[in-house]
Amino acid sequence: MYKRGELRRGIRLPIEVILGSWDDPVMLKASDFSPAGAYIESDFLPDAGESLICSFGLRRMDEYCVFASVARVNPFRRRADTGAAGFGVCFSDLKPLERLRIRQMLRGLPPPLPKPAREEDPIHVGWLC
Repeated sequence: MYKRGELRRGIRLPIEVILGSWDDPVMLKASDFSPAGAYIESDFLPDAGESLICSFGLRRMDEYCVFASVARVNPFRRRADTGAAGFGVCFSDLKPLERLRIRQMLRGLPPPLPKPAREEDPIHVGWLC
């Protein structure tokens, strides 16, 4: 069973992602951030296990550029799914001191709040036949 090693924090920040299968770096939004990884919101989804490079800054002078791998992919294709489509990444080459700095910068931020359910599609609501 998969178990998280770090507490995720409810922060949204810009993150630049470079994938081998994409032509150019892409600026996306990261959420549910921790020193171990993040959830990146995107409609264009890589394959699980694919390697990528993530660049982000938590403070003005602290810019990080790290290797990561795609841990999970969530296309959210069903109406009952909540949140935004995207993928979870696991940072693979952060040094212990960098992880400690990130943990200190995230300290005091709340964990992610549950996302509200998606609104029903008005065309399909109430159809019985």
